[in-house]
Amino acid sequence: FHIRKVEAEKDNTHFFDLNEENFNNTVYAIVEELKQPTNYLKTGLQSLNKTLMGGFEAGRCYVFLGLTGGFKSGILINIARWIKENNSHLQPKDSSKKLCVLYITQENSMKETIERLFNASVSGDDIRDYTPEEVAALMRNSGLNMDNGINLRIKYYPNKSINTDDLYTIIDEIEDEGEEVIA
Repeated sequence: FHIRKVEAEKDNTHFFDLNEENFNNTVYAIVEELKQPTNYLKTGLQSLNKTLMGGFEAGRCYVFLGLTGGFKSGILINIARWIKENNSHLQPKDSSKKLCVLYITQENSMKETIERLFNASVSGDDIRDYTPEEVAALMRNSGLNMDNGINLRIKYYPNKSINTDDLYTIIDEIEDEGEEVIA
């Protein structure tokens, strides 16, 4: 297994006790960290943000499980869209880069993903009832644009053609192209 290097914390000794100095230092540091606006990615759904205790927390991995046809891909494309739409307060770590939410699919075709994105962001109407120009304009007007400085990048790979190790390479390539992946 390939294990990505993790930045080591300055102090490898972690403990919490009720000694006043240790107690205060630990509590103050934790509260300040939790208050950082970059610590959570908001979804736009108050109940989901509340369930997640503020939004998707930086550095955590979330797993969505369900039966085949259970709309896992649908909820994930919606979450990607919600993160893009509801985090305009974020700034890139590198000011020369733009922020990006990355959605990778190996299950649904690009056609299915775009159709789902249209249905979720514009209308439940049949996309085929619109001209390509109308679809593009409706999607842009629904917030699928770069107005808030966050890109939504969708990448399709054939089933079982990539694994988790490949994610680091994909993210590095995107960052080489000038975007910082936030989710």
